[in-house]
Amino acid sequence: MATVAQFEQLFHPVHRDERARLGLADDVLALDGAGLALSGGGIRSASFALGAVQAFLNERILERFDYLSTVSGGGYLGSGLSWWLHQAATDPQLRGCSQEQVRAAFIEQFGSKVIGARTAEAADPLAAQSEPNEWEASNWLAYIRQHGNYLMPPGVDVLSLAAVAIRVCLFSLLVYMSATVAFFCLLEYLQMQELEPYAWFGAATLAAAALLAASSLAYGPATWLATGKIRIPPGVLYWARTTFRRVSGYLLGVGLTALALWSLPRIHELLGCLSTTVRWTSLLSASGLAAIGTGYQFVVGRARSKSSPTLAQVRAVATAALVIMGLLLAAYSIASALGALAPMVGVVALGLSLLFGFAVNSNYVGLARLYRDRLMEAFLPNLAAVAENKWAMATEADLQPVARLRGRLERSGDIRPADPASQCQRPLHLINCNVVLVDSGQDIFRNRGGDSFSISNRWSGGYATGWLETPGLGDGAVSLATAMSISGAAANPNAAPNGHGVTRNRAVSFLMSLFNARLGYWMANPRLHREQPSNCPNLWIPGLLQGLLGRGLDEKARFLELTDGGHFDNTGVYELIRRRTRLIILCEAGHDAEFSMGDLANLIEKVRVDFSVFIEFYDPQFDLEGLRPRQPPPEGVVRRGFAIARVRYPKGSPTSPQFDDGLLVYLQAVPVASVSADVASFRRRNPAFPNETTADQFFDEEQLEAYRELGYGVTSDFCRRLGQAPLSGGLLRRVAEVLA
Repeated sequence: MATVAQFEQLFHPVHRDERARLGLADDVLALDGAGLALSGGGIRSASFALGAVQAFLNERILERFDYLSTVSGGGYLGSGLSWWLHQAATDPQLRGCSQEQVRAAFIEQFGSKVIGARTAEAADPLAAQSEPNEWEASNWLAYIRQHGNYLMPPGVDVLSLAAVAIRVCLFSLLVYMSATVAFFCLLEYLQMQELEPYAWFGAATLAAAALLAASSLAYGPATWLATGKIRIPPGVLYWARTTFRRVSGYLLGVGLTALALWSLPRIHELLGCLSTTVRWTSLLSASGLAAIGTGYQFVVGRARSKSSPTLAQVRAVATAALVIMGLLLAAYSIASALGALAPMVGVVALGLSLLFGFAVNSNYVGLARLYRDRLMEAFLPNLAAVAENKWAMATEADLQPVARLRGRLERSGDIRPADPASQCQRPLHLINCNVVLVDSGQDIFRNRGGDSFSISNRWSGGYATGWLETPGLGDGAVSLATAMSISGAAANPNAAPNGHGVTRNRAVSFLMSLFNARLGYWMANPRLHREQPSNCPNLWIPGLLQGLLGRGLDEKARFLELTDGGHFDNTGVYELIRRRTRLIILCEAGHDAEFSMGDLANLIEKVRVDFSVFIEFYDPQFDLEGLRPRQPPPEGVVRRGFAIARVRYPKGSPTSPQFDDGLLVYLQAVPVASVSADVASFRRRNPAFPNETTADQFFDEEQLEAYRELGYGVTSDFCRRLGQAPLSGGLLRRVAEVLA
């Protein structure tokens, strides 16, 4: 098995290529470059990051960044930034303009602090144009203020969303239930032939129980004999213990499955004394309970709850078991009611199940596609939609591959198309995802539940999968909108925030997969892209084994499931540490009602374990305690919203006692004292601010503005103090020197 250090060697060619195209140091072990990280947190994080980016843009700091690393909600805003840089560099309307005019147009597009929805522009950045165009009439900030409620655009209401969710759930359920009915029709046919298949299940239950009992009883005397009564070869008893532990799990699973199938006729007979209406109401209620439970877990996953109480875990498993039993009983009842028609109906049901299961692309029939399209229309709109400040289809971004993104924001402030020879953005946008690896043979991946997987316009991949050039990823045309939505796929089976949560439970994951309650994306494995270039997953492959049963989710699988980057690292800093970035500025707006800074703690632990990199907030002038209010909100406020840490990278070998020091600036969404009156009012009317649940993805104008203004205020305060750095010295002065 390869070690993390060996995997790092595989990354060196990728790292060297990125640095060459960004104009950074050739030596990949040298510290160089500056990176901006935008954390996960849904629309809350996107709104906070919008204010931060505006402040950096107006202070002419944004152009100092070489990397833009985003996760989930931060990716909404980061993708919007990449999209507008691409537009500014490639739009025909801007041809012939000077670089300063293009920059001015970009600032106004992305939302200058001083421009409102109805403000007459004091100066025309495109005065050289003889005719007005869409750039002149547009204001992206005004557009996004009205479309923070991205899941419910005009013409879409709660009933419309419910109808889509029902359609997605029913399609998946009918495919799998049709196959289950076909299975019971086969058993009904065998029953007609007097082969007694249910007696076989009873025998299998007894056999599994007998084997477990016999092996358990035999183990005791074996230990006694091993003490010297008889000579046993060294290691045999150890091998026996290990084998028993492995085999006993399979035996127990087989026994419980056989017991459940054996009990179905008995339960059906007990229900036979009830009226037909009551019986079928009871059976159908199992499906309803499953749908409700699945929806609940979907929302819990979206809320990014890192952990859950033991009682909640037990309740989730018990609910899943009861629902699965109810659905099996419903399928058995249907088959038994068919009588002599069972064989024919079974063949038809199996044929339809296979037809509709194979003849779909799983990435297009689920909730993920709805999520992706709504995000795209809000954050990657057509220029005409922004000019009219009206929701419309984002036809241009829909077909924009990540690999063909252009546009470079140079250190001089110029915005120009990428050099065709380099084909590289600046800042290089790293869209961070998680690859689900709960069955990996490597403990580091399996215990975490996955590994980091980043997508950029040059290279995509991670340690577990290797890297390949992005034009070869998946179907070869992975769009910016798709990558953005993958990075925000918070609710998904077998995945949870920072690798911990109830949605990692196998029973809960089975239920979510059965109803297709997932936001993840099936991607052809980069390791196998030459042998398997297509990316057409369906409900049977990999939907049955990897999806429904949750088996084979490892780095060698034909298909990999990509989910929210926050399932691995919710800050986006991990990939910047991997690139040995000298200065990292993190805009953090993850859900942190207890001010425990769990996402930051997860990052610190992972980079220490993986890279021998140490993040230390040692300076009391800029430590983390300054970000924690002494009283609970809304009364409790803090005086500053940022902290600064030293990042200690090992110099040369990880075992070397010498370090190169980088810097991490941590801008957090905390209730700072110096906010405008409207934000202070919003905070008092909404005590959870600025940590309202991530499950709330329906921001109105006031809510979006409160978080945007908070991000602008926190970042402006940091920039103001940065301007005083020569007087303050210390860490702040070092940050200013890197940005100079």
